[in-house]
Amino acid sequence: MRTTSAAAVLGVLVLGAVSAKADDSGKVGLFGGYSFTRSDGQTYHGWNGTLTYRLGTRLGLDADLSGHYASIDSSDTSLFTYAAGPRYQLLSGKTGVFLHALAGRTRAKASVAPISGVEISVSQTSTAVLLGGGLDWSLGTHWGVRLQGDYFGVDGDPDWQSQPRASVGLTYRFSGK
Repeated sequence: MRTTSAAAVLGVLVLGAVSAKADDSGKVGLFGGYSFTRSDGQTYHGWNGTLTYRLGTRLGLDADLSGHYASIDSSDTSLFTYAAGPRYQLLSGKTGVFLHALAGRTRAKASVAPISGVEISVSQTSTAVLLGGGLDWSLGTHWGVRLQGDYFGVDGDPDWQSQPRASVGLTYRFSGK
């Protein structure tokens, strides 16, 4: 299930980027990589993907998807988050620095399989906020490396939950002519 979800998300990001590339505007970028977060003292490992559309030299829009997974006691737990919002580019060039403020939803799911073939699960969908930024290092015309950190806030039951999220991976910038 995790592999299928990750493949579906990656497919959507790639198709979105390919269709945006067709206009040769050079305004589209992709990020994909490893990500982790902590919640209630538990570390979750997973993936993070972002599609960025530049509106100008400094301002842009980010669409962010992530999945994080952990085994807690005898249950499998997952967090799937989608969010979007503005991005501000502080520095450009070989090393770029950006800030973003994203809002969306997160789905937390816990599952246990007491007998082979039987799964019992519970899930909750809540409002999520991601406030953070990152560093992009250019490796050439198109490729780069990103280090990103976010405050990950979730409107949990019954209280607001705050946790860090960190991601590292590759970026790809589509260039216009």
